[in-house]
Amino acid sequence: MAMGNKQKNKLRHVIRVFMVTMAVIMLFWGLVLPVINNAVALGIENDLKEALVNEQHLQVVDSISAAGRFFAFSNDMQYFGAVLVTSDLSEAELEAYFEKSLFYKKYNCSYEKQTSAKISLSKTVRNMDLSFDRFPESTCYMIYRWGQPSEWVRPLLNTDLR
Repeated sequence: MAMGNKQKNKLRHVIRVFMVTMAVIMLFWGLVLPVINNAVALGIENDLKEALVNEQHLQVVDSISAAGRFFAFSNDMQYFGAVLVTSDLSEAELEAYFEKSLFYKKYNCSYEKQTSAKISLSKTVRNMDLSFDRFPESTCYMIYRWGQPSEWVRPLLNTDLR
């Protein structure tokens, strides 16, 4: 029994709708989701930069952010933001300043002395090949923090295939 033209057109319409839906889903997972994850990481970087504008002893040199699966013990997406700073304070004065600063407690930041433009953190961090674009000759510190998106959106953002 052959299909009529009306049935063929209806089947073609269903196939087209299915194909368009699949294309939209593939675009979302392939392009949109990584952009959203990178935007979350960029938000962390921008929060740090904005907060450091009022810090009188620190000069921002460069900043960086990244999204990915950086920890060996987790399959969740992690979001990293860092700012490279210099200061006119001595190393001891600067470390004392970091310890008592409300900024670092409020933003739950960490800091490390940087000896090169390449960012190197603890051994639990994997797949993180980041470096600052600018690195001055003076003593520099990296102020950084890890972030997470809201609980309700985390399962969706974790489907990023990176």
